[in-house]
Amino acid sequence: MVGSNKWQVFKSGWQLASHPNQLVSAIRKIRKPLLIEMVVLLILQVGSWLIIFNNNQFAVAPDLTVIGLVSLFAGVTNILSVVLDSDGNITNFFWGILNNIAYVYVSFNAHLYGEVYLYTYFFISQFIGIYLWNKRNVDHPIDNNSEVQVKELSVKGWLLLASLVIVSWIFLGLFLQRVPLITPTLDPHPWLDALSTVVQVFAQLLLILRYSSSQFILWILGNTLEIVLWTVNFNPIMIALFFACDVNSFFGWYVWNQKLKAQASL
Repeated sequence: MVGSNKWQVFKSGWQLASHPNQLVSAIRKIRKPLLIEMVVLLILQVGSWLIIFNNNQFAVAPDLTVIGLVSLFAGVTNILSVVLDSDGNITNFFWGILNNIAYVYVSFNAHLYGEVYLYTYFFISQFIGIYLWNKRNVDHPIDNNSEVQVKELSVKGWLLLASLVIVSWIFLGLFLQRVPLITPTLDPHPWLDALSTVVQVFAQLLLILRYSSSQFILWILGNTLEIVLWTVNFNPIMIALFFACDVNSFFGWYVWNQKLKAQASL
């Protein structure tokens, strides 16, 4: 009976996260500042796809290579996911699933194995997030079941989190220095890749557990590290993607804090 109830919670959550009507409704209901942000970031993302860097020169032309098209798809789905996350809408997980599949391919192609591990983890966590977000709303009903109910991390929680990030970074950095993935090529930037990966692992954990500004502080740090990583391992589409994510994280920090204050006053 318990297992059946959990399946029903996930099933109803999946409907809220992935049904075409819900996907359209979520975009229509996005707060105006976030909607403007989303449109601007999508334009920026498509613009970055039109720029090809070849022979030490930039050329304005669509990148129709497989990696170029998959990178564009990863960028567009990521923007939809992070903006809807900032808006606190459960449909962010559906777009996140699509993004994770595409990004794993792009990262593997660049031998950034920390990113491959990270986005494989993200892929699994999207389904957990759908269940946990919907379970909270089933247990404590609100007017709009597609919106998240949020909470905040304590000072003690922050100290524990910082310790876990540092220890995990050291272990993963050492691992990436020595162990390739499928191919014999090692990660070219193990410590930077490891730090970016670990920070975002914990940011995603805070997301699925519904923590408010805490997750966005980590997302801002993680996205900034990604910009550095993809600048060193040059891919303009990925640079634009994580610049867009950074901008969105500041919006998300503000919106989720407003949700926290609103729920605290109820």
